[in-house]
Amino acid sequence: MHVLVVDADLPSLKLVELLLRPLQATVTRAQSGPEALALARRHSYDLIILDVDLPGTGGLDVARTVRADPALKLVPILATAFTAEDQGAEILRAGCRAWVKKPLDTREFPKVVRSIIAR
Repeated sequence: MHVLVVDADLPSLKLVELLLRPLQATVTRAQSGPEALALARRHSYDLIILDVDLPGTGGLDVARTVRADPALKLVPILATAFTAEDQGAEILRAGCRAWVKKPLDTREFPKVVRSIIAR
């Protein structure tokens, strides 16, 4: 499984990478929306884990752009956000398959990832 993890916060990137390790995922990191979009267009990913609160090009804009691209529209997106309850419906409308609240629940996060990949 090849996963693109997008978060401007390096400790958050490292945590997600650590949580994906037992799933034997290959992780590519991006710290901005433009970097994530460039990587998504160049490589094939099984999942994109995307922080909603990216500076500049926000995570929801990235999700909408991915959904609008015929080559990427089927790649599942899992959103992460500190304020997810307030944004839940908007996150799903942007094309994310699911969302999880930060700080991440280290026991539940891998289960959510497995369920998205299994669909």
